[in-house]
Amino acid sequence: MLLEPKIIVKFAFTLGLFAAGLWLATRITRPGVETGPARYALAAVLAMLAGAAVIELSMFPQAAWAPAMLGSYGIPCLALIGLFSIVPFAALMIAFRAGAPDSPALAGAVAGLVAGSLAATFYATHCTEDSALFVALWYVTGIMAVTALGAVVGRYALRW
Repeated sequence: MLLEPKIIVKFAFTLGLFAAGLWLATRITRPGVETGPARYALAAVLAMLAGAAVIELSMFPQAAWAPAMLGSYGIPCLALIGLFSIVPFAALMIAFRAGAPDSPALAGAVAGLVAGSLAATFYATHCTEDSALFVALWYVTGIMAVTALGAVVGRYALRW
């Protein structure tokens, strides 16, 4: 059952976001380095998830949209993505302190994005909710929360 399209989309999203975030991280911690291609990779991963959600919406009757999006484990998803991201986020912040980012807040946000997407990948291995709508709502919300927190922490912890 691992080759079901829903499961492939879930892992393509979390691992794609992780890989694109790492690529951006290698560029953002050095002053004056262009980040364009890495940002486009992030946009492509988000577009892939949006496309999968639109396809899912077109395949389900409208009455099934809300249950597919809300699922049964939305709040645990948010909590566990946040919890699982603590160690990777701390490690990235320590690593980023060795660099010299032009924007500490942006570097912190990227650290949060990478940590959040890695945490979402770990969570996805145990989550039985595979709908692209669920992923688009809960996974993205969890990753964005860690990203926003990373921006705030990075603003202070990464300035030089």
